[in-house]
Amino acid sequence: MATGRSGHAEFVLQKLALQHGEQLSAEHQWISEEDRWLELVFSLLSHSVDHPQWFVRAVVGRIATLRLLSVSALASPDGVALARAKLMAQEAGLSAEGVEKALNAAAEAAKSIEAKFSGKLQRLLRAESEKTLANIRQALEINSIDQRVSGLALTFWLQNVMNAPLSLRDEEVSRFSADEGLGPADIIEAADALDLNLALVDDLIRLELTLRSQAIAGASESNGVR
Repeated sequence: MATGRSGHAEFVLQKLALQHGEQLSAEHQWISEEDRWLELVFSLLSHSVDHPQWFVRAVVGRIATLRLLSVSALASPDGVALARAKLMAQEAGLSAEGVEKALNAAAEAAKSIEAKFSGKLQRLLRAESEKTLANIRQALEINSIDQRVSGLALTFWLQNVMNAPLSLRDEEVSRFSADEGLGPADIIEAADALDLNLALVDDLIRLELTLRSQAIAGASESNGVR
């Protein structure tokens, strides 16, 4: 368990997810960044074996419940998780040749993610999303509104249309962070540690601030303050 500043940031996000996650979950395809990784494993397998996608997805889900397909597990030098995942996939009926190729490929990707991005696929996706955002801003040449506003709008758009793991880093995120004795960077680091989608974190923060404002307004009215 993380301690100090990072531990506090993780605790804050865990509380938000517990309090409001269910309410917002339907609005996000990816709640956990681990699910994005499993989608890559599924994609590699489904293109390497001759089985319906629904069947392959079910096999991946079953193996994943044993934590054999996580980035850290597949990147492990001992190869134990990889061997067990292959065995389970073959026992489920997937072809040995296809399983061998697909899961070896997944292990290669996992080792690269472990080495280059501290085991966090979202850091790779975020870096590429930030490049995409910069290219889109340059291509669209939006000048009729403030550049900061257009940047926030385009980031929000990429969150929605590409499920990009980007944070708006807007005034609400900054205010919430400051209220908790943190900075926006602490929130992003904690979200990565917990594998929480940053777009979801933005929405959790926005909802929490709204509820806090409503509570303050309600208390003021109860005390006769107008």
